[in-house]
Amino acid sequence: MLFPEGRFPGNDKPDITDGLVHALKAWFNGDTAAASAHCKKHMDAYRARPSKKITYRRNYYTLHQALWGILQQDPQTFAKGIQAQLAIWHHDAHYGEDKGTVSGHYAEFAVAMTNLGIHAGLPQPVVDPFIPQGLVWTPADDRVTG
Repeated sequence: MLFPEGRFPGNDKPDITDGLVHALKAWFNGDTAAASAHCKKHMDAYRARPSKKITYRRNYYTLHQALWGILQQDPQTFAKGIQAQLAIWHHDAHYGEDKGTVSGHYAEFAVAMTNLGIHAGLPQPVVDPFIPQGLVWTPADDRVTG
């Protein structure tokens, strides 16, 4: 459930999932400063107490990191976020609950963040089997017509 910014009933700690959604919402509404603030807050919190295992916190850290790279127009940070997200998906494909399934071999969040970055003018940071190229956005001017 997405709670209004700054209000998390029964929990004095902001939920990292809602934080990413609020960052995306701010960016989509043209408020890059607010989106950056959300990302920085959650990235700083993760860095202060990083997960040693693959957890939802690490997962959302990678998404915040990729979004931060997009917001700052920083291709290296964007690529690091996507690569870290893919590392989680590759691990889960072998050891996670979706191992051996089609959904376990498709990094939907990495695809989404890759497309957001491309739309924002960054190059595709990673070519990986978990990011099917047919799902990667290509600006209309770059499409081959036949």
